[in-house]
Amino acid sequence: MAYSAGVAVDWNFAETWTLSTGILYKEVGERGELIPADPGNQYFDAEQFSFKLCYLEIPININRNFGKNWLLEFGISPVIRLCAKYEFDNYDKLHLSNEFSKSKGLLANFGFGFRTKIGNSILKILPYAQIGITIGTEAAEYYWADLRYFSGGIKVVFVM
Repeated sequence: MAYSAGVAVDWNFAETWTLSTGILYKEVGERGELIPADPGNQYFDAEQFSFKLCYLEIPININRNFGKNWLLEFGISPVIRLCAKYEFDNYDKLHLSNEFSKSKGLLANFGFGFRTKIGNSILKILPYAQIGITIGTEAAEYYWADLRYFSGGIKVVFVM
């Protein structure tokens, strides 16, 4: 399960074009079961795990408005990982060192959706996708390449 929250600003620089930027706190994580892939042991040791990663994201997107209510969004998001925590059922919690928890990356953003006016405000609802393009340090790339991901969801933005 993932969520993000923050503030964003839209600037209409032409009739059908908008620049969107802001600052977001994003948290991602998962719970599951890890089973080592070594059938030579003749047993599998199941282990419960969970992880949580949190980021500071600065999206820089361009919106192209089509017709009265449709929009296409694309852009990039520089991200900085603020925390990384992994837990295993047989071990203590693992908080990664600064070298790993402060890695940086760049995401490509894509979305297509619907917008409507509500008084003087605009409500935007669009399915979106993010694809990791780069990651910061070699150590982070070798051990925790979490920015090499594809994620998506539904973005709901209320512009005042």
